[in-house]
Amino acid sequence: MENKTNPIQHLNRISALDGLKGIASIIIVAFHVLGVGVLDISNNLQFIPKYFAFGVAIFLIISAFSLSLNYDNKINSSSSFLAYFLNRYARITPLFLFMMIVWIFINNINFKTSVTYNDIIINIFYLYNFIPSKYAGIIWASWPIGVLFIFYLVFPLIIIVNKSIKSAIVIQCIFIMIGYSIYSFFNNLYYPPAYPYSCFFSQLPIFGFGIIMYYLFKSSNLKKSDRILISIIGLIGIFIAFYVLSKLFSYELKILVNDKINNNIGYYYIMGLFMAFFIYSQCLYSIPVIDNIITRFYGKISYSLYLLHPFVIYKLKAFYQSIYSIDGISKDIAYFLCFIMTLIIVTPLAYLFNKIFEERASFMIKTLLKPVFKI
Repeated sequence: MENKTNPIQHLNRISALDGLKGIASIIIVAFHVLGVGVLDISNNLQFIPKYFAFGVAIFLIISAFSLSLNYDNKINSSSSFLAYFLNRYARITPLFLFMMIVWIFINNINFKTSVTYNDIIINIFYLYNFIPSKYAGIIWASWPIGVLFIFYLVFPLIIIVNKSIKSAIVIQCIFIMIGYSIYSFFNNLYYPPAYPYSCFFSQLPIFGFGIIMYYLFKSSNLKKSDRILISIIGLIGIFIAFYVLSKLFSYELKILVNDKINNNIGYYYIMGLFMAFFIYSQCLYSIPVIDNIITRFYGKISYSLYLLHPFVIYKLKAFYQSIYSIDGISKDIAYFLCFIMTLIIVTPLAYLFNKIFEERASFMIKTLLKPVFKI
């Protein structure tokens, strides 16, 4: 008889999560090469602007899942909270501050605009998501980092209240009501068009789906054959969900191209559920195309890749135009070449920055601050 196994019993890290983060980071680069680069494509590639923005949601879901996996039943005192917060802060801050300095110089030199001291302060403390006119941050495309840091702050309370999948579902219902209400409120007022969608409270249910899937994963006690079946269902289901829901809902994301945005938050939350189930299914049993040495590598450097790639895209805009100006080249081939060149340049940079900032600088900050907080 085949033994049933609980996949969480012997795992501190799930390789499929790294693979999924790697895929998400690659499709986000593809999305921004098109949008930030203001490139043209044929109808054959319209799935890129239509769906690849969901790479950010995948990141957020995985973040909630991973935090739950690593800190469930471990944040139960002031010292454990300080240790948790120090790890999170040290993990993201060194590279964030470096890239913020880079973009301050770009704003001053290339765009002839100055960054105020107030802007710098709210970015240093990750408060910019609370200010509609500043939600995007100094660093291009850094709004998810502002959202993520706020979630870091409230996560200990969420994980303390959550004790089972039942409580997680109840809390998620509250999150959805909050998210929908806040989105509707901001969407009916004169705010930047993307802010209702990018606001932390609108994104809160996306994190909630990650927490639910963690508790579902934690309680899983399945045979290998059952885990394989769920993995296949999750993979097929995500494609069916995107196709069916795109026919039922009007969802158009044009933040990077113009100022118009028609973002159906209900569609976003339903897709969040399907994406979360897909992530859960791959954690049960991941297929090689998702969990392999390449995707795990990109998953490891995904944070550096995310903060670096808008800068690389910005610097390559002239190169993109030269590719598109080649006689006889199709729009789709030109776009593909632009994407590949961007990936070739940003990958080694992200690996280097991961070593310098995410590993060494992060370790130094934790080493220096642990005695201060008596951790």
